[in-house]
Amino acid sequence: MAIKISSDGAEKILKYTTGVTTTTETLILKLFSSNTSPGPLTVLGDFTEVTGGGYAAKTLNATQWTIAGNSASTAAQLFTFTSAIGQIYGYYLVGATSGQLIASERFISGPYNIAASGDTLTVTATLSIA
Repeated sequence: MAIKISSDGAEKILKYTTGVTTTTETLILKLFSSNTSPGPLTVLGDFTEVTGGGYAAKTLNATQWTIAGNSASTAAQLFTFTSAIGQIYGYYLVGATSGQLIASERFISGPYNIAASGDTLTVTATLSIA
C-alpha cells in the first residue's frame, strides 16, 4: 500500500508551498500495532502506537530526508526490539510541534511479528506527490 497523506498533512503541504505559512515542522516516525488501513480521512486516533519492547519513535530531522523529483525519502530507520511485542502493521508521521497526523502507510508485505529480543524492523518513509 502506498503512503497516504492525511487531510491535515495535505493542508500543511499546501500552506507551505503557497507561502501562506513559512513555518516548517520536524516529523516523528511512529509504528502502529492496530489493524488500520490508512486513507486520506484517517485520523491520529485510528492508530495504536506500538509500546514496550524497547520501542521508541524516531525524530526525522531535515538532514535525514533526500528529495529527488516528486519524492522525499528518509534514510533507513532501524528499530531494534528488546522483547516480543506482536504485530506491527505500518507507520505514521506526526508533526513534532503540532501533533497532527501528516501521512501513514500500512506495510505491503506485513504485518511483521516482533517475537523476540533482538528482532529488528527497518523503515524508509517516502512521500510522493503525483
